[in-house]
Amino acid sequence: RSGLVHGTALREQPPVFFRAVRPQAGGPCRRPGQRAEPAATEVTASGPLGDGMLRLRSFFLNCMVGLLAAAGSVDGQDGTGPSAAGPDAPDLVDPDCALPGAAETVLEGQGLVLRIWRFPWDDLYAGPALPDDAAFHAYRAAIRAAGAEERYPALHVPDGLDAAEARVWRDEVFNNELVYSGVAGAVEPITCLDALIFARQNARVPQIERGTEFIASILRRVSEGRQEVAVVFGAGEEPFPPRSVYGFEIVDDYLDEGWRYWYLLHNHTTQRDGVLGIPVPSTSDVRLVRWLADTMGRERARVTNGFYPFDAGIDGLQEFRWR
Repeated sequence: RSGLVHGTALREQPPVFFRAVRPQAGGPCRRPGQRAEPAATEVTASGPLGDGMLRLRSFFLNCMVGLLAAAGSVDGQDGTGPSAAGPDAPDLVDPDCALPGAAETVLEGQGLVLRIWRFPWDDLYAGPALPDDAAFHAYRAAIRAAGAEERYPALHVPDGLDAAEARVWRDEVFNNELVYSGVAGAVEPITCLDALIFARQNARVPQIERGTEFIASILRRVSEGRQEVAVVFGAGEEPFPPRSVYGFEIVDDYLDEGWRYWYLLHNHTTQRDGVLGIPVPSTSDVRLVRWLADTMGRERARVTNGFYPFDAGIDGLQEFRWR
């Protein structure tokens, strides 16, 4: 699910491979004219998770997913701006959805990169317009052509788990249910700024060919009546970025200058067999973002698959399990 970790007791995790299991569409809570959403979340696994099968079926989840997909609950990046387009709307491309100016390169080499963009804020960044980026749209087109675009992709648990791994995956399933049932956070269509950041990594490593996670810290401040934004972007070419590109020492410098740590963004691109990644923080992600909130005042956390980011404030993560 994710390899983002921090702290002396943490270790890098190998990539986890998923087995594709798709839920049935439809369900009794779908409103007239509403697009079919998953009727249930079904997770299968052999071994300690159950006698060969763990099935999570919830009438409440079916109702909530359908209603939340139609209504939405978060506008813009943090509930104050315009909401992004709905799932059935065509992509809105705007050449003005762009990162202005050249980035400051802090680190580059051996497949690693750490860069900083700093620019005036515009409400366009929180809106539904997407960048005019051919590779980014090719990624989205490939996902759609495979029939894999889903707001709530099914979580796929690997086979052959030992007892310790099974405990971890039970917690992953628990967190997934919190989000998909509407208890914690919200999953909404991607906004301009998040799409720009995702597109940067997609340009480095085509995500449809090889999913690789990036980590981006987005900071903001108001100076002389003008709001500025800084993006600290780190990534590698392997599934998970090493801590050398997390850029938290740069974040510290910005905080010392009076900036606020707005949100942390990273990606879960695809699961095995091309199934869209889960827009939910993993248990190791939760540990990291809780640490960032405690030590750096991080306000929000976001996870995107290039279509639908999860978004929650620190209070929205209180019920999540972590390791």
